[in-house]
Amino acid sequence: MPTTSTPPAPPTFLSLPLELRLQLLTYNLTQPPFTGFRHHDAFLPSRRGLYIAESYSPSDALSLLLVCRQFRADFTVLAFRLTRFIVHVGEDEGTREVEEKLRKLHPCQLSAIRDITLVVPSTELELEMMFEWDEYPFNIQALHLDTLAIAFDRCRQTHRLFPCIPHLIRLLRRLKHVKCIRFIHNGATLERGFVKWAGFVVRGMIDEDRKQRFECEEGPRLPDVWWEWGFDEGDQCFELVATEPMPVVEKSVFEEAVQGWLDGGEDVDGRANEEVEEDV
Repeated sequence: MPTTSTPPAPPTFLSLPLELRLQLLTYNLTQPPFTGFRHHDAFLPSRRGLYIAESYSPSDALSLLLVCRQFRADFTVLAFRLTRFIVHVGEDEGTREVEEKLRKLHPCQLSAIRDITLVVPSTELELEMMFEWDEYPFNIQALHLDTLAIAFDRCRQTHRLFPCIPHLIRLLRRLKHVKCIRFIHNGATLERGFVKWAGFVVRGMIDEDRKQRFECEEGPRLPDVWWEWGFDEGDQCFELVATEPMPVVEKSVFEEAVQGWLDGGEDVDGRANEEVEEDV
């Protein structure tokens, strides 16, 4: 008597090889460049550019980890690596509260994070806490960020950023494990203007590097990292990209390089100087 064979079960997503599942989920989870933001067009430069999208939540991108235990085991690292985390910093605890939340994550989740945006209110306390970081973002060595963004909260108070410039410059000379820092206007009210502030940061970086190289009695003090800068007028975004610092050189070589930096960053430093001259 002939026997009938049982037809094979139809393939399921979990029956696929893990490598193929990861490729499919990478395609599904990869976010567009401006995820979490919306672009606002306005006549005034101070009101145009990237704005935080209040409807965005990182938990939406991570919701697939709740499907089942196998999804959580296979895709946690991938999901955390591809998700932009936008965090509204509290006025009381500041970035320390964010640090505490990060430290509560599982080590594999923490080390996978690549993109964090901090929305900071208009008080100096939150930025001062950030300037207390030693070598690593949030004082967490396991954190390796592709992008750390600082978006200024749109509130009624005015952000006073100029007093923070010396502290920011000292942080930039020692901060590691961050490839790119972005300061996003976000339509906030900034004392003396965003472009002017960015220009003063650039000038301050150069002046501090010159001082540490040529005015220290014990010899040149090189930064741990140097930053290339740029300003996107359409997005109202001031960007710093980490690079290797210049080695020890003669002062004439340094000054020649500085002139090249300023020529390359004319869109920031040049316009900032024009604003200063107009104010005078």
